[in-house]
Amino acid sequence: MTTCLRASLAASMLIALSCVPLLSLADAGGESGAAPTLTVPLLPAAPPLDATLDGSWSAAAVVHLTYEATYHRPAPEDTTIRIGRYGSALYVAFEAQQREPMVASQVTDGPGVLTGDAVMVHIWPNGLNGFAYWYATNPFGARDQFSSENSGYAPPWLAFGHRTIHGYVAILKIPLSAMHVQKNATWRMQFHRMVVASSSNYVWELASEQASFVDARYAGHVVGLDETQATALHPRLQLYGLGEVASSAVGGSTSHVGADFSLPVTATASLFGTLHPDFSNVEIDQQSISPTEFARRFSEVRPFFAQAASNFGQQASVNAPMSVLYTPTIPTFSDGFGAEGRQGTISFGIFNAHGDGRDDDALALFASDPHQELTVGAQRVGVDTTSTDASGFRDLVDEESIALFNPHGHLTSFANIASEKGTSVTAPGDAEYSDVGENFQTSTAQVAVALQKMGPQFAPADGYSNQPPGEPGIAGFTSFASKQINFSQTARVLDVAFSVNADRYHSPDGNVNQSDFADSARVDFKDLITLMGMQGVSSLQTCVPLSPSTCSQEFLPYNNGGYMAQYAANTSHPSTIMYLTGEYFHGRLDSWTRSFALPLAQRATLVLEADDTTYVSALAGEPDTKQWLDRASLNFQFNRSLSVDLGARRILGTTQPYAFAPLGLTSAFTASVCRGNVNVFYPITAGCTASDDATNLSAAFHFFRGQNELYVVYGNPSRLSTVPALYVKFIRYIGAGKGS
Repeated sequence: MTTCLRASLAASMLIALSCVPLLSLADAGGESGAAPTLTVPLLPAAPPLDATLDGSWSAAAVVHLTYEATYHRPAPEDTTIRIGRYGSALYVAFEAQQREPMVASQVTDGPGVLTGDAVMVHIWPNGLNGFAYWYATNPFGARDQFSSENSGYAPPWLAFGHRTIHGYVAILKIPLSAMHVQKNATWRMQFHRMVVASSSNYVWELASEQASFVDARYAGHVVGLDETQATALHPRLQLYGLGEVASSAVGGSTSHVGADFSLPVTATASLFGTLHPDFSNVEIDQQSISPTEFARRFSEVRPFFAQAASNFGQQASVNAPMSVLYTPTIPTFSDGFGAEGRQGTISFGIFNAHGDGRDDDALALFASDPHQELTVGAQRVGVDTTSTDASGFRDLVDEESIALFNPHGHLTSFANIASEKGTSVTAPGDAEYSDVGENFQTSTAQVAVALQKMGPQFAPADGYSNQPPGEPGIAGFTSFASKQINFSQTARVLDVAFSVNADRYHSPDGNVNQSDFADSARVDFKDLITLMGMQGVSSLQTCVPLSPSTCSQEFLPYNNGGYMAQYAANTSHPSTIMYLTGEYFHGRLDSWTRSFALPLAQRATLVLEADDTTYVSALAGEPDTKQWLDRASLNFQFNRSLSVDLGARRILGTTQPYAFAPLGLTSAFTASVCRGNVNVFYPITAGCTASDDATNLSAAFHFFRGQNELYVVYGNPSRLSTVPALYVKFIRYIGAGKGS
């Protein structure tokens, strides 16, 4: 089947590329001219990266951030933007006046930049047809960036930050070679400044009808860069060497070498691949003891899928219970190859991951009109395994989607349908999925509803389905509504927000098998305090294990309601206290979450967390359970390139009943599910106690500058208990920058 699938994928790619010229011609004059226009001048010399903003900055174009986008009112403070081009770089300077206390502590480059006061440039070099980028920096000059092509995007670029008596100055020097740009492209931009103390977002462009202030369909037009040709047509070779020193109990010492590569074909399309991929990503702690009747989703950290999966999942939806591609379900593989990019108004992605007796293939193809008001898409994901006895497993899922966006009516209409066939499908009509709905959204309100149906045999092998094992299919509706009421920026209360979510599904026999209702109210105060009250009333048809191979269907409650208090939630030092309680399974569940981030010094942060859950059963013979999770981490930022993290975590007690598995479905109820909250059920009725006492200690050193990246890691925070191993990983980026 793999050969046929590859042929089908290749044929689909050829059809897609053959349509590119027609769609590109249609776009030639199709973009709206309603947004503001900015001409970027060619500067006589490279402007200095210092707070004086003298020299050739005097020849730069000047604009101001005149809108406050959170509350849709004029900006109360001035932000002056200077922008120009010199050589092969774009220079952007922000001069920000600020009366509020400065909230910024991030010194090392990375995601923490956006947890404090920061400025950003959002760039669409090819208008609505290409990749989206943003570059951000804060008053310390720490950098962060994003590309819609690759979640690992981190090319070399420069930033400068300096505090002044009236606020701060921040300068960004962005190489044009860091972006995929077609010649004579239609550039769009949005300038953006974040002020955490007042929950403000100052922007350059803000149309009255747009729901999000970062939206390429409304962004300002930029001229003067039209002749910029993509010098980003550089191949990227990412070589890594990994050494592991470990005891024989955990596999012993070993070493690996491997490579990831990307080869540009056009200005916006690339071939990419991996040889002997690196699976040493041990720096992420995703452990949780919060029970859920649905499958958990986990973050993907493997570089190959960071680029491969970016073109999937672009269809519109509301509370979608599944996705055809969820790469964490793909096991270890030996090599992978693919292609991805954008041509005209088409985006596409295709890859094959080959392992020992297994191939995972995927294709995504999305196309839109020049204004991105009509979007159609198709996705195909296949799995093919073989074994020595000629048996094997095959799975193939196809999904088609369509969405229509009305920018004046704030309305998006959509439809998604999917079907599955393969080894596990014995009745094709039971392996189908459909999702049809409407979404009305403004800047302060949203109302959405969808009709959804998922057959009892629809369970994509490389996808995600949040329904538990034994679920006999669902058919019904889901809905969501929210409203935010904004107050004066001088008032103590900044805003009040309400939301409600309701759904109801039935099984093929007509009986209700899932019902959920949740509502919440949130109040944001000016002094970074947020208070929230919430309630959830849910019931689910549950397959309760009776033996290692059988279960009984019961319609059981999974309710929770309570409150949450947060301080500085959107900063690098957030603190949260949350309490939830409600009927759960055969009894009642109470849970506490307590997390505090404490600044020990300007560059050091201590995070303490203490969570606990208590289950008290009302069923005779079923034991009560309690579980604790205690976690502490220390982060120290030496400079923009170097940081160190120390972590300690302990899980103690008994896994709660029906705490769903991390990675999807299984058909077996075995005693092994009692250890570590790793598998699917806690089968109390089978006599399992599921007691855990696990401690994990880890430490990580990370250095990244220019073309070199180094990790030194002890332990593995993603594992339940400490892994007594030391990992040293060095990565060298040759050619284009990381993720470019």
